[in-house]
Amino acid sequence: MIPNPNFDAIADAEERIHCAELALQRTEEMLAENIALRRKMRCLVDTANREINPPAIKGVARLEPGRRLIRYLSGQRRQYSRS
Repeated sequence: MIPNPNFDAIADAEERIHCAELALQRTEEMLAENIALRRKMRCLVDTANREINPPAIKGVARLEPGRRLIRYLSGQRRQYSRS
């Protein structure tokens, strides 16, 4: 193989290192965004689950899959179903 006098191995390596550092920085930023979105989504799912399946307390029946939730409040019967 004939060596190329215009090829600078050090400059090429530095350029590849710089590109790798930029890619790593973008990856870290995307990961941080994904973690923040995951936390928000987990909070929303937990909140929705608490609304559908409230804690078992006196006067509140747990919602079974495919069933209606019936609450007995102040002597009145109210039905809540999944929408």
